[in-house]
Amino acid sequence: MAKTKSKHVKVSSKAKDLKRKVKEPKEKIKSSDDLVDAEGFVCLPASEELPEELESELAAFRKNRVTFSEEVKEKLRDTGAMDPKVIEVYKNIGKLMKGYRSGNIPKAFKIIPGLEQWEKILTLTKPEEWSPQAMYQATKVFVSSMGAKQAQEFIENYLYPAIRLNIGKYKKLNYHYYLCLKKALYKPAAWVKGILLNICNEGDCTLKEASIIGSIMAKMSIPMLHSSAALIKLCELEYSGPVSYFIKVLLNKKYSLPVRVIDTVSNHFLSFSLEERKMPVLWRQALLTFLTLYGKQAKSRHDFRELLRLHQVVIPENNN
Repeated sequence: MAKTKSKHVKVSSKAKDLKRKVKEPKEKIKSSDDLVDAEGFVCLPASEELPEELESELAAFRKNRVTFSEEVKEKLRDTGAMDPKVIEVYKNIGKLMKGYRSGNIPKAFKIIPGLEQWEKILTLTKPEEWSPQAMYQATKVFVSSMGAKQAQEFIENYLYPAIRLNIGKYKKLNYHYYLCLKKALYKPAAWVKGILLNICNEGDCTLKEASIIGSIMAKMSIPMLHSSAALIKLCELEYSGPVSYFIKVLLNKKYSLPVRVIDTVSNHFLSFSLEERKMPVLWRQALLTFLTLYGKQAKSRHDFRELLRLHQVVIPENNN
């Protein structure tokens, strides 16, 4: 009897272990690398934060932007031909997404990426009102289910404005939006176009936004080809402090960059040879990073010496 009881205890113990394993979430929400405050916002380490005093250097380069709610209202104008039942279903899903905190999301939502009019259907759920947790679930669905082009449309039209709105309102980013940025990077081409180049093109990126996006870029793996393409595009943009910061972050990945990319970055910096204004600290840091890592491969070394003299940038002797 004692042996039978012992066997029974062992079987029961295994059953409990199995049950415990089943209950464990498939995906851990929090990473040991990410710091979150009591209100659920990301806290970047001091080393990743750009100093607020640099804001005054960049104010002249910023532009105004169209609000998220204005974009959504424009899309809603063309939903009159839809089946009323479909409209009702997705409006109700929108109410659920507004108050969503955890649990399963409706199957009717998960099929949206496969619908021909997916963007019009999605608009019915009022993405501008979703909770951060709901946006994270939506990002997982759309990034995993769509091709690069459609994923870019989701990232650019829905995730991107929600993130900017959250940072603008609270001066920090909700942790679930931070997870959205990480998850969206699984489609690197869509992420680069929908997040990185988008915020640089708008010309009003703040240092807080640059710090957060830059921290994602530094922590996450970005394929060399996509990083190279991003560097080329950044170097072609109108100058701003965040552009220099993002160039620096990508350079610090220390990839073996193609000659074309190194030449493009070289030409970008040398284009400031006739600039008489004092260049911001972020520009100087990006230049120093480039010359330290790729200076020996760069052309026009004499021109770079003149550039360094003009803008009073000093680099270590072993990198000259």
